[in-house]
Amino acid sequence: MPRFGGLCYSIKAFPKGSMRVTTSKREVSPVKRTYQPHNVPRKRSMGFLERSASPSGRNILRNRRRKGRKRLAV
Repeated sequence: MPRFGGLCYSIKAFPKGSMRVTTSKREVSPVKRTYQPHNVPRKRSMGFLERSASPSGRNILRNRRRKGRKRLAV
């Protein structure tokens, strides 16, 4: 631990566990991740029936089958 002018610094920039403390409510909340989709709109645009309805969607399903994906669509 480095000493500067009699003071001992041991504060970590990123504490263990990636938690943040909100100053207004004084509670600990986990850091949210970026992609948190709503399931129904996502299934309407990326679901199996939507993929199989268009030629490009069928192409996507064929490529995913060929690659061996367990999940073909959302």
